[in-house]
Amino acid sequence: MKRLFEQHKVRKTVDLNGNWQFKIDPDNVGEKECWWTGLNGSEAVIVPSCWNNELRLLNYEGKAWYQKEFELDKSQFVLFEFGSVMTKADIWIDNEWAFEHYGAFTEFKFIRFVEAGTHTITVRADSTFDAQSFPQRYTDWFNYGGIARDVSFSKLSGISILTNHMVYTLSDDLK
Repeated sequence: MKRLFEQHKVRKTVDLNGNWQFKIDPDNVGEKECWWTGLNGSEAVIVPSCWNNELRLLNYEGKAWYQKEFELDKSQFVLFEFGSVMTKADIWIDNEWAFEHYGAFTEFKFIRFVEAGTHTITVRADSTFDAQSFPQRYTDWFNYGGIARDVSFSKLSGISILTNHMVYTLSDDLK
C-alpha cells in the first residue's frame, strides 16, 4: 500500500523504497552459501523495480537477492509490507528467516519483533516457472522478476488487528 504520509493517527510508517543491494543467483547457490548474511559482489538497484528492465537481465528467469539496512529507535513489533515480489519471496531479518510468500501480484505483510538498532532485511525473489507455477509460463504478458511494488514497515504499539472475518446469519424477519 502506498502511503501519502509518513505518519498517520494510528502508526509511524517507514518507506524502504530506494537503494537496495542486488545480486542475481543463476546457479542457485545463494541459500547454500547463506547470502542473507551479506551480498558480496552486489550492485545498487532501485526498489521497486523489475530486474528485467536492465538490458543484461532482459530474459533472466531465476533467483536474485536484495538487501537493505534499516534502523529502529526502540525495540518493538514491526509490520513489514510488500506490494509485490515476483513471483516467490523468502525474507530474512538480521540473518534469521522470517517469512515466505508465493504470488507475484499480491500484497503481503508479516509481523516480527525487532530490537532497537541497525538491522538488515534480505529478500530472495524467484521468478522461476515450473508445472505448478501460477500464472503459467505462457501468458499474454511478460512475467518480470524482482521487488515490483513498494516496501515499507510500520511500528506497532499495543494490540494490532491485521485482518478480520465476519460470519453472520440473517434473522427470519429479514429473509
